Amino acid sequence: MTKASDQFEQMIARIHELLEGEGAQVEWNENIPDPDNPWRLRQIDVVVRKDGFLGLIECRIHKSKQNVKWVEELIGKRISLKADAVVAVSSSGFTSGAMKKAAKYGIVLRDLLTLSDDEIRSWSRAIKISLFFYKYEEFEIFLYLGHVDLTSISIQKIAGELKNYYGLRTILTAPLELIDSKKLILKGNHNKTVRFAVQFRIDNFHLQGKAVEEIEVKGKAALERLDLNMPLMLAYGLPSTGAKERHVYIQTFNMGQTSIVHHQGVVSICLDLSDLDIPPYWQFRFFTTSGDQDNYIEKLEISSPEKVIMKVDKLRVNIVTERISTC
Repeated sequence: MTKASDQFEQMIARIHELLEGEGAQVEWNENIPDPDNPWRLRQIDVVVRKDGFLGLIECRIHKSKQNVKWVEELIGKRISLKADAVVAVSSSGFTSGAMKKAAKYGIVLRDLLTLSDDEIRSWSRAIKISLFFYKYEEFEIFLYLGHVDLTSISIQKIAGELKNYYGLRTILTAPLELIDSKKLILKGNHNKTVRFAVQFRIDNFHLQGKAVEEIEVKGKAALERLDLNMPLMLAYGLPSTGAKERHVYIQTFNMGQTSIVHHQGVVSICLDLSDLDIPPYWQFRFFTTSGDQDNYIEKLEISSPEKVIMKVDKLRVNIVTERISTC
């Protein structure tokens, strides 16, 4: 399998999670036993189970239209695996012969149409996605190690140990609550820069064998907004129907597999952060969705959440000889 085919199948699985509704179990890339040869597993792109119902969904992402041969293979698979239904999904559509064969033998066909720019502009249910970050500047860390001989301390080694410290994220995120209280999200504060200084302790925190008794993080922060672009919008449905006659629409965005599936006012959102690449000292804070119509969010999936961890290049570390606070 290619990455493109995996992504296509996962998108179809998300579509059917929304379509099948509550109580349905939709699994991507599942292996199920062959009823006639239980020791033999059969790979299925997407499997749907609900109240004893077994549905198989097979997907193909090819340049050419799918023909009778594939439909005949799926007829045999439905009989062999004793499935209640088989759905064939083609990214490029089907030949007329394939459509006739499928109609006669009960194979459900689905394909995807790309909406034109005019169709996208006329569609009122589009949703925008925006990511918000705190952009830090002059970010410095101050450490109080108690009464120690500073000549025995190497700032470079301290910074190196700190950068690899498993609790570094606690230090980097320490200013968030204070910055949040400044309400930079309000429109009137979007261009505002705030200064922060936060003091705290971490139990059993040692660097170069010395106990770190107090920590202070200082700097300034401003709110940065990243609006995702929608390069493509798709309509999912019967091959014989036009885009405007379909009831399932998929917004795709320019960040990984980020997409929004729409079905009659109900949406499923997949926010894929795997391709998120932000500058050092940018702290992801939240994301928003907005649109002209009310939508009910049935499902929200966030992929690769580890990508929101703030990156640092060079830590600015200072050793102080006096207590930072009375905390």
